[in-house]
Amino acid sequence: MEYNTKRGDLQYREYGRNIKKMIDYVCTIEEPERRGKAVRMVIAMMAQVSGMSLREEVSLRKVWDHLMVMSMFKLEDQWPFEQKDLDELKASLNANDRRPKQRLQYKNTQIERKHYG
Repeated sequence: MEYNTKRGDLQYREYGRNIKKMIDYVCTIEEPERRGKAVRMVIAMMAQVSGMSLREEVSLRKVWDHLMVMSMFKLEDQWPFEQKDLDELKASLNANDRRPKQRLQYKNTQIERKHYG
């Protein structure tokens, strides 16, 4: 039996481990035609799981960005956008753990009114 504690971390938890396993399998496919067909299928599954529409350019781009990060850029030959966009995506990620560098800035202030109840 395989436990989640023994598995690696997920970069994007909203897709789940099954999508991650599918991406890992697609990375092992050698034939370009089969690989391209499998990548398109995974993109459709990722959009369906996350609730995004592939008809919108922003959603399509976001799903492709997530696919590239989750595959550790092994699927570069399938990238449908310009190469400079892929280079910008690579530059925006931390080389150590492949997660975005930007963090949310939180205010460190005292809560004025606490919840009663």
